[in-house]
Amino acid sequence: MAEFRLTERDYRYLFENASDAMWVHDMEGNILDGNKAFGKLTGYTLGEWAGMNVSQFLTDEFQASAREARRKLCNGEDLEQPYEQQLVRRDGTTRTVKLSTSSIIISGEVKGFQHVARDVTEEKQLEESKAFYVDEVIRAQEHERKRIARGLHDDVSPPLLLLAQGLDTLTSAKRQRLSESLLKQTLEKLRSQAIDALESLRCCAQGLRPRILDDLGLVAALEWMTDDLVKTREIDAYFEIVGVEQTLPAETQLLLFRIAQEALNNTKRHAQASRAVVRLEFQHDNLKMTVNDNGRGFELPKRIGDWASIGQLGLAGMQERARLIGGRLAIQSEIGKGTTVAIEVPLKGSLSL
Repeated sequence: MAEFRLTERDYRYLFENASDAMWVHDMEGNILDGNKAFGKLTGYTLGEWAGMNVSQFLTDEFQASAREARRKLCNGEDLEQPYEQQLVRRDGTTRTVKLSTSSIIISGEVKGFQHVARDVTEEKQLEESKAFYVDEVIRAQEHERKRIARGLHDDVSPPLLLLAQGLDTLTSAKRQRLSESLLKQTLEKLRSQAIDALESLRCCAQGLRPRILDDLGLVAALEWMTDDLVKTREIDAYFEIVGVEQTLPAETQLLLFRIAQEALNNTKRHAQASRAVVRLEFQHDNLKMTVNDNGRGFELPKRIGDWASIGQLGLAGMQERARLIGGRLAIQSEIGKGTTVAIEVPLKGSLSL
């Protein structure tokens, strides 16, 4: 078997074209060499960063950790790697990287350091957003429990209490004998109280999960939701369907309904809109649902990972629901011109639940 050996040119090619940022600096921190990924990470070209000092790329907070890493490497101490560091780009923004560092030893003496860095800014932000999202979901669950309890106490309990008191009076041994007409009036009043209690209970149940979704499916549920918006909020809302309706898994219907529900809730609470349209379009191999309003709009965060962290919990929830059914969520909003929430879902494929 012929001996295989990489030439210096081969190593240089690997260095230059590596996807991770690599650079070398001397003991004073002066940068001696770097690859293309390093230039992309820092925002500087080869001619610009050559001769710069590494301290120019470090935040004040992380310069101390860089000095500690250098001290350990010079003294032969263990250094846990990769370690987290922050680099300042040319435009002043910071990027979080996972950094691995090794000493350059010549004739038994440390002459400099070489680094390999992977940009984990997006992953870091996503982790922080997920942690914030989980915390907010727990808070939202508790808030929802309180809302349900308050609704049952305020809307359901009073008519039930009046009904119980009326029945007690009617069946009391000490009561005076009622005439047939008065007895009929009393029973009709009790029946009305029972209907009020039933209607309040039905409204609570509908708010949690509309029965129509399980009984008649997504199309009927979306029609019901837009009709209810017209009745209760005086918003000109309507539903339209395009294409031939196809049978969807129960989980897909539920998550699409929740996305539309959240979008319309935003319309009711924040958009100050006069019109809202929910559109369901069955295409050949995918389903597209859009919820559009003519409200005041808002400024979208630049990254999806920022939605939860800036309080846009509903947007983060819609994104997560779309992910669970293999869909793609897109949100467009313009100040003064309204908002459109669109999701495309493949009609074939499994859920990632």
